[in-house]
Amino acid sequence: MVTRRELYSRIPPLPGRPTFPEAVRATKKLHRFVRKSKCGWKFEETSGNRYTWVRGNTCFINVDKGWGDFIHLLSHYLHRASTGENHSKDHARLELRMRKEVLRRGWLDGRLKDKGRVKVPPSPIDKIQKRRDQIIRLERKIKGLTTRLKTAKRSLSALERNQKKTQQPPTVEV
Repeated sequence: MVTRRELYSRIPPLPGRPTFPEAVRATKKLHRFVRKSKCGWKFEETSGNRYTWVRGNTCFINVDKGWGDFIHLLSHYLHRASTGENHSKDHARLELRMRKEVLRRGWLDGRLKDKGRVKVPPSPIDKIQKRRDQIIRLERKIKGLTTRLKTAKRSLSALERNQKKTQQPPTVEV
């Protein structure tokens, strides 16, 4: 039987520090890896003597302490949120899985870094087509609203006729 201490001794150290954007991407990917669901947190960078932790709907990330501390604390939160336990065999296994995933995906080599996407400006033809599409959408909206307006006017006139009929005094034949 493997003890908790033996499991924690198997966890490999992770050198280096992630940048904040790398840590955000890693958090989202590890959340999906562990919980099999999308991460809906907001992210804020923190530094100094503060932990990486989730408070409310905001994940505060401290990248100053390095990859190892970042993964350790994130695994604590994800494990505690699902089981309510702290340092257990299951937590050690989860942290080991997460660290192996970080190593397997090559995130320590900078694969999570922003590639610096180049934005291509739209051509004049694209602008003209976009404007045509906008005009078509507006014409459809106008047609739909005028149709609803005509229907509302018919309904209103029918209600007014009904109101006149009910306000007339009843006729009595003698």
